[in-house]
Amino acid sequence: MYRFDVRLITSNKGIDILKQQAEESQDQFLNVMKNTSINKTTDDIVYLGWNRLNNNCVNFLRDTLDILEENDITHTMAIIGENFDDIDTYYYVATEDENKNIPMLDVDRVFNENEVETFFNNYEKQIDTIEY
Repeated sequence: MYRFDVRLITSNKGIDILKQQAEESQDQFLNVMKNTSINKTTDDIVYLGWNRLNNNCVNFLRDTLDILEENDITHTMAIIGENFDDIDTYYYVATEDENKNIPMLDVDRVFNENEVETFFNNYEKQIDTIEY
């Protein structure tokens, strides 16, 4: 099953709407709201993150962005899929927030050198070194 990592920054009002939408929909989405990998709050800004969400949960979060925008609530979201080129970003800045310093998500794709090194360290066969 294809999985996604999602990050969301919004206001407390945005989180209230997200929770309301989750409560009105299936239990699966309410569990998503309760089981974040990242949950940080400062003043009126909330940063939430989820790892390995399925497509239904990602669609729920993505659809909720329209409701946030309709209510003029600032938000930014980044979704990273398993495929290298599968990155989506969304943002909206409310009129009342135009002069505030609300962070935007910064997305980088990097090599996971530790994982590759672990593979080679645990590989049981003798691997010949390639000489150039």
